[in-house]
Amino acid sequence: MEELIEDLELPPLDPNDPTLLEEDPEAPAEQPPSKPRLLTMRLIAERCLDKAEREQLSAEESAERVIGLTHLRLDRLRIGSMDGLELCNGATHIHLQHNLLREIESLDFFNALQFLVLANNQLEALDGLAYATQELESQASRSRVGLLLTRLSLALHRHLATLQYLDVSFNRIADAPVAKLPPSLKALDLNDNPCCESAEHRARLVAGLERLFMLDGVDVSPSERRGSAAGSAGETEDESEDESEDEAEDEAEGEAEAEAEDGADLVGLTQAALTSAYVAALHTAVHQRGMPSEVAAGLRQPSPSPKPNPNPDPIALSL
Repeated sequence: MEELIEDLELPPLDPNDPTLLEEDPEAPAEQPPSKPRLLTMRLIAERCLDKAEREQLSAEESAERVIGLTHLRLDRLRIGSMDGLELCNGATHIHLQHNLLREIESLDFFNALQFLVLANNQLEALDGLAYATQELESQASRSRVGLLLTRLSLALHRHLATLQYLDVSFNRIADAPVAKLPPSLKALDLNDNPCCESAEHRARLVAGLERLFMLDGVDVSPSERRGSAAGSAGETEDESEDESEDEAEDEAEGEAEAEAEDGADLVGLTQAALTSAYVAALHTAVHQRGMPSEVAAGLRQPSPSPKPNPNPDPIALSL
């Protein structure tokens, strides 16, 4: 057999042969990437309930069992949206790593959630984890009733108030403001996100999250917290000084405008007084000289000078 292979001579390959670049029609075609999956009750049941248990449950019993789940392991399922997760708002632990999520959503009324993993997704922001209280109050500040209702709703509904561990590493998050994170966090992982490149990333989060004891896999030491708190206090004082300076400048500008308005009023009153004195003097002179009343009436206010005629009569001009 080896002798036959050695005797077999194959023609040399020509690198300029165009047929070498042609695709083989018998070769299997590349499969397109599968579409993101929807998060449904059936998918949750298939992943979180034992197969033998599912076979013994009716549809209604299965739905009740899914709604009552406290631990959800939904990782590596190519899930494209968190819509549908609200069915299990009694969960305490949720694993959604290695999916296709682009935003954080559907976490309203998760009043018992403690552990949330969203690593290795396509997240670009931290929206959906905490209510922006300042933005809500600024929108409702147009009316006192709206402001009171907003503060009441925030007091009654503390969004994710029990969340202690959050893993959003290996995403595309460019900014991680403290206002978008629950203050109850004790451990936060933002590794391999663009926001970690900021020089103030760690100090800002340590200063803003008072209960945090681990950030990006590194413990937060007491000395680090004291330093971050001191730096934050210094920044606050600088901001307060800037605001005080701005307020002083605004107050000085207001006083200058008020003085200018008072000066303008004084000038107007002075002119009015001089005009009245001038008219009174004319009346006195008229009465002393015995001028007719019609002349005195004409002297009360100076008559406006006649405007020149833009089209004069040539005959009148010749006269």
